[in-house]
Amino acid sequence: MTLTTCSKRFMDAIGNGPARRFYFYFSGHGFAQLQTNSHLCLAKWSDKRRNNALDAKSYLNYILATGQFDEVMFFMDCCRIREVNAEGLKCSLGNPKPKNNPKTRIFES
Repeated sequence: MTLTTCSKRFMDAIGNGPARRFYFYFSGHGFAQLQTNSHLCLAKWSDKRRNNALDAKSYLNYILATGQFDEVMFFMDCCRIREVNAEGLKCSLGNPKPKNNPKTRIFES
């Protein structure tokens, strides 16, 4: 199952009702050109396949745009080396119908 398929199934399972929290945990290798965005390396990542990673910020932004959660927590236990000149793949789930949830709190580490 691809990440996109898994993500779509997850969002379909939540439906339209609000949920209290969303937790995302990643442990593995990563890289970052900027301190504010991490790219998470996938299993087939290598020096020759440097873009085989996920852009964590684009997935975070997608989750926030749904307005489904009061709290969103991203825990990324990965290195963020800067020597890699590449970018991870952006979220391919499209743009959710915007919902305004002014209560949403975001936690990143």
